Amino acid sequence: YLALEIKTLVSTNTPDGTRADAPADYNPKTLHVKIIDAMGNAVMSTDNYSNDQAFKGNIALEAGTYTVVAHSKGWDGNGSGFGTPYYYGSTTVQVVADNLVTANVECTQANVKVTVNYEKTFTSLFKNAVTTVSSSVSGISALRFIMGENSQSGYFPVGNLTARLDVTNMSNVANSMSKTFENVKARDHYILNFKMAQEGNLGDGTE
Repeated sequence: YLALEIKTLVSTNTPDGTRADAPADYNPKTLHVKIIDAMGNAVMSTDNYSNDQAFKGNIALEAGTYTVVAHSKGWDGNGSGFGTPYYYGSTTVQVVADNLVTANVECTQANVKVTVNYEKTFTSLFKNAVTTVSSSVSGISALRFIMGENSQSGYFPVGNLTARLDVTNMSNVANSMSKTFENVKARDHYILNFKMAQEGNLGDGTE
């Protein structure tokens, strides 16, 4: 018998138009779960683990090795978007006759989160500001964080990121600057806080 324990870890790593748009009804915490045998065959699957009673309690299986895979339903995370984290987790277990084994699957964020904040000292001095974040991954559309319009975090597949800030001050003088983030990993959370700083700095950022 196999018992499943699946949980979603929503925290991220925050140290000191897309190739595949998420559908409109995408809910990252609705999990697709699949039990796969040693031959690669799916012996059980569900598109909504939380509501599927067949996956509750003990599941009777033939003795053998099984892989349990869980991920956000309806999207593979291979694209950019606002408010679209993608969770994935898997584990392999050995089912033995006349025994109960528990498969513990922890789903963690498999894409990268970017948050842009424009602080009051910054917004009071500029007529408009746009931060465009682009990915080095081929085919991934850039996201535009417009000052005063959108405050949601954006998500990208794993790959180097470049943030470009374009501003226009109250005298209609335009300027821009950019910064590249390398060695990007799943669960990373890049927070760009824009405030008045020394000339040439792209605000403050944490990875």
